Order: sequence, then C-alpha cells, then structure tokens
Amino acid sequence: MYTTVKTACWEATFTPEHGGQLVRLKYLPRDRDILHYPESSEAFFAQPERFGVPVLFPPNRISGGSFEFEGRSYSFPINDVARGNHIHGVVLHEPWEMVVDEPSADTDDLRVRLSFTHDDKRETFGGYPHRFRLSQHYLFREDCVEHEVVLENLDEPDSPALPFGLGYHTAFRVPNPDGAQPRLFVTAADYRHEMVETLPSLRHLPWPEASEYWREGGLPYVIEPSVSVHTPALTGQRDGQPFRGALLDFEQENLRVVYAVDEAFGQWFLWAPPDDLRALCIEPMTCMANAANLPLPAEESGWLSLAAGQSWRTHTQISVESL
Repeated sequence: MYTTVKTACWEATFTPEHGGQLVRLKYLPRDRDILHYPESSEAFFAQPERFGVPVLFPPNRISGGSFEFEGRSYSFPINDVARGNHIHGVVLHEPWEMVVDEPSADTDDLRVRLSFTHDDKRETFGGYPHRFRLSQHYLFREDCVEHEVVLENLDEPDSPALPFGLGYHTAFRVPNPDGAQPRLFVTAADYRHEMVETLPSLRHLPWPEASEYWREGGLPYVIEPSVSVHTPALTGQRDGQPFRGALLDFEQENLRVVYAVDEAFGQWFLWAPPDDLRALCIEPMTCMANAANLPLPAEESGWLSLAAGQSWRTHTQISVESL
C-alpha cells in the first residue's frame, strides 16, 4: 500500500494504489513531519482526504452530483449522501501508476511521477465521458518539494471540451494542538464566501481578519472546530517578490513552513477537522466549490475547460525555513 522514498533532506510516503497521494512528508534535518499523516491504514482508508496532499478532481462539492456544460449533461456519484452532493472528485480513491527516477551522480534531487488515466473502463466514465490523463511530478530538492500536475485531454479531435477543476486538500501537521498555535499568513481576499449547506450562496461576507494576514507573520491562528473558510486567493508580496500562498510559523520550534501556489489557484478553503486538531488543511483550488453550477462567468467561478488534444499544468511548492 505504501511506497517510501528518501533523500538527504526528505522522506516521503505515497499511496499509489489509492489516490496517488503524497500521504506523509518528513523534513529530516529537523526530524519533523510537515504534513498530517495517518497512524493506521484504517484511518487512511476511512478518510484519505485528511492526510498529506490529496488530489481532488474536481475539488470540493458538486450540488446534486450533476451539472451542464456547453449543452452536455454530466453526473457524478452521490458520495456526500447526507446532503445529496458529490464530493472530492473522481481520482481520490483510484489507483495511479508510480515511477521513481533515481538521482543522478551529481545531485541528490529525486523525481517521483504518478499518473492516472480516465477512460471508458472507469465507473465514472458514463457520467463524465472524457478520456484524460492526470500526471503528478514531484521533485525533491535540498530546500523544497516541488509538485507539478499536468492534465492532458485524450479525447478525439473535435470532441466537446473537458470541463474541470483541480484542488489539493493539503493537510499540514500541528504537532501540539493543545499548546501554542502556529501563526498563519495567507494571501487571501478580505471577504469569504457565505456557505449554505456546505455550498456557496454567492453572498460575500466580511472577513476582516484577512487584512491582518497580509502582515508578515500573520496572526495567532487559533484552530477551533469552527474553522471553515472559503475565500478567494490573491497574490501578495514576500521579500519583495510576488507570492501567492501561505506561511505557517511554529515559533516554539523556530520553524516556518512555506506553501507557494501558482496563479491557477484562485480559491482557498481553510479547514481544521473538528475531531483531529493535529491537522490544518490549507486547500488551494482552481475554482469555487460547486463552480460547475454557479451562475458566474468562468473568470470568477474558476471553472475551466480543456480542448481535445490540449494540455494544462500547474505548480506548487513546499519548503521549510528557520524563523
């Protein structure tokens, strides 16, 4: 089930047979787990989205599990049964192919490649009738872990465009939830989306705390069961350079975790599991929750499409610094 790779600075564990997920990441110079990880296989299989970097395609929820795009109807399994929605996309529980490229003689950099192909052999093809390949490329460098995802539309020429959204349910590890809380800095708007029955209502609610997050170091971020914020992502400044992402400062450890994302990710979802405060989920998403059904232009909802034969890619990075 688990496949572990190691460099001088990083130890990473993947679940290629279930979600193609980076499920644990340890920074070896500090002997510090950066991502929240499952302590048993049972915990992982029960809720894989709570650990590591789950890939959600599309992210979050689709109301009623269905939508229309360019005159075509789509349907997804209703797996949020209590509310009658689809949640977390079509790749989270699927097997991926994994290849590890050994480091060259002159570098300790390590590459891991994972790929998933959606075609007519998949149970979800009937409701999402597109052939595509989703590939993850991890590059473990001395000072960071880079993560690139590439989407290729494998449909025949002149086929309808592939509608999509992408997100990561990235769960960071809070080693001492009963002690001093980390400080959070996130490049976010000063409002949040009102959520009604877990779906955005299109109302914007003031989020005055967000303006404080623009200050280097952020605010003391008290992780409580009520933490659940869906908000647009913005590009700010860090060290005089454009920066879109989040910083988590663990002052007692003299440790900063930096999560940088590219501009394809136009939304955040910040969430702490109410029954496990060792995790803080900082989730970049290319689109809003339920974007496929929102009466908004694509540039606002973030819902994307890709023509047959075309490809699309995006990039994120995790690094560790001393404060």
